[in-house]
Amino acid sequence: MTIEDFILVRRPLHHAIAHQEWNQLRRYLTEEVAMPSQDPMHDAVQKSDGCGLSPLMLAVKNEAEPAILRALAAHGADPGQEDNNGWTVLDWSNHICHQADVTSSTWHRKHGHRVVKSFLLQLLPPVLEFSIVDLRRETLSVLSPKARSKVLLVAAFSLASVPPVPSQDASLPCVLPQVDKMIEAMPAAIPVAFHLNGQCVKDLLSENKEAKRMIAGLCGERYQARHVQLNINSTHVERALLQSTKSAKLIAQLVLSHPKTLFLLPVLQAKDANGDGVGDSWAFVRQVLEASKRDSAGGKPAQNLVTLFDDHTATKESFEILKKLHNGEANGEQQRGQPKPKVGCTAGTSVEKLSRFAELAEEHGCAFIVSDSKTCSDQKETSLLSDIVSAVHEWESHRHLASTTEDFAARSRAGTLVTL
Repeated sequence: MTIEDFILVRRPLHHAIAHQEWNQLRRYLTEEVAMPSQDPMHDAVQKSDGCGLSPLMLAVKNEAEPAILRALAAHGADPGQEDNNGWTVLDWSNHICHQADVTSSTWHRKHGHRVVKSFLLQLLPPVLEFSIVDLRRETLSVLSPKARSKVLLVAAFSLASVPPVPSQDASLPCVLPQVDKMIEAMPAAIPVAFHLNGQCVKDLLSENKEAKRMIAGLCGERYQARHVQLNINSTHVERALLQSTKSAKLIAQLVLSHPKTLFLLPVLQAKDANGDGVGDSWAFVRQVLEASKRDSAGGKPAQNLVTLFDDHTATKESFEILKKLHNGEANGEQQRGQPKPKVGCTAGTSVEKLSRFAELAEEHGCAFIVSDSKTCSDQKETSLLSDIVSAVHEWESHRHLASTTEDFAARSRAGTLVTL
């Protein structure tokens, strides 16, 4: 028996993928034909080759279409499985994207890689999404993914007004030429996000049809926004709009209509010299959470709605209110298996700040999932950007070490870990 025949018999999925025999692979996955190995499909998708590659990793390496990846995942492929180098399927996706940067910079090919990565991120969510707002071409290199990291770097773009409908193709809900040019220049498959400011948010809260069309475009197939941040504290947004239950319901319906995109609502509680409130979006954010809770099928606030705190609003009281909104009035206690409220912080630029916020979120049963940092034309801030990204990765290392130590101690106490 030749080595190839051996692989065909023992690992038929690997053989079909390596030879790009996609029709044969589909027959195996649909059980139209039996596999030579006669393994149950759930076991076959977990097998590794000599390099530790699973069928899912090999499919990404060979740039299989998303339908193949979905079929492997549906049969139980483990996205967290590691190869002999400790790489997961996401690391392989990043590696293939880097090769695409070297060989091709076309928008369409990069779009295809972004579709694949978007699907993989659904299987293996990051520990933190860190967005960098309004990058310039000379600083795009900081977005390059780090091997074995579970921090997702996101390129965020600010929009101050609703873009016009493209006259050449009115069927497209939203086309942003400047964003398209940046996507072409970025490392392949870097997710994008959008921060809506000023007139853009005002139009959205005023039920402007073009604003709703814009959101559909940002969250749709072309851009697949990882998140959309609605800067409701903008000076262009009248306070009356934030006091309207109609506005809150409108945002809630928008969030529920695009479940694959995170919607970030910043909380601001500003006071003047006399201590009187001059801006308070926390009340409006709570209204949106309540409205999404009433309108959702499960009777819980939308899981893609993220409350974004800053240093002043990230208090124990705020987290307690948020927990009760999600978990009901039973002392705000979270039931087993129930999703945690999602929270984020602004301008997380140090290990200490990220750690402090993550601890506060965990203490109150919340999931800390997103942070951001702004860039500008200032040369000093540009030079600090790589240091900020390094700090985020350092925080991830500290977090992993702490969780590993806690797990070690817990298993030791339970008598499930034996040390010599």
